[in-house]
Amino acid sequence: QIPPLILEDILNTDERPKFDEDNQHIFIILKSLFFHSDLNKAQIDQVSIIVGTNYVITIQETDSPYFADIDKRLESGTSKIRSYTPDYLCYALLDTLVDSYILNIEKLGTHIEAQEKDLLTSNKQLIENIYHYKTELSFIRKNVRPVKEVITRFITSESDLINSHTFNYLKDLENLITQALEAIEIYYAMVNDQHNIYNTNTSNSVNDVMKVLTIFSAIFIPLTFIVGVYGMNFNYIPELQHHSAYFILWGVMIIIAIFMLLFFKKKKWL
Repeated sequence: QIPPLILEDILNTDERPKFDEDNQHIFIILKSLFFHSDLNKAQIDQVSIIVGTNYVITIQETDSPYFADIDKRLESGTSKIRSYTPDYLCYALLDTLVDSYILNIEKLGTHIEAQEKDLLTSNKQLIENIYHYKTELSFIRKNVRPVKEVITRFITSESDLINSHTFNYLKDLENLITQALEAIEIYYAMVNDQHNIYNTNTSNSVNDVMKVLTIFSAIFIPLTFIVGVYGMNFNYIPELQHHSAYFILWGVMIIIAIFMLLFFKKKKWL
């Protein structure tokens, strides 16, 4: 019979990964991870494990075949899982979950790396993907990080249900979960770098536009001044009496514009 407190934790699928033990049981809550490449989204499900003197019970939030390989090994008469104690089976279940962490984090990382080629474009979809991947990585980190504490508790446990030969396997498992957490941090840093590069490229594009607008504004300042002077409402402006004044004015303004364009180009402002 499952103790009421353990049953309550099992039914609460939002429970944080944890490790509990008493004289008769070891109770572990973990999160399974699967990254759907087609949906570009991570799925997290709760997995509860109860270890007794001669049994192991697993309870999953969904019917996903996370432990299909374990089932095959149990069906094999020569498997170590069948000949070893229940705590070794518990280790094998944990090992399967942690391996899936690494595999699925790498799948997500492949998507993150693939978008680096688009960083030089100011693509709205790109920035949406960057925010999406940051959210997904934060979600995964929130559920995977406590698993290291669970494994540490397992290693330091003095329960009679854990045999000495299992501890060596658990230490390897601790290295694996550390590797998974490091992969999360690496990809999170990569997404942050992509975000910074995107912002820099966007700022540079805006600066280029502003530079062009500023140059054209600078060209039109003297032209506007000339037009303003000769457009004043005086009764007599000597130059306007010349029969070619209109064409001369146009010629002067064109020469000024060409001179300023050549000047800006020489200064490499264009």
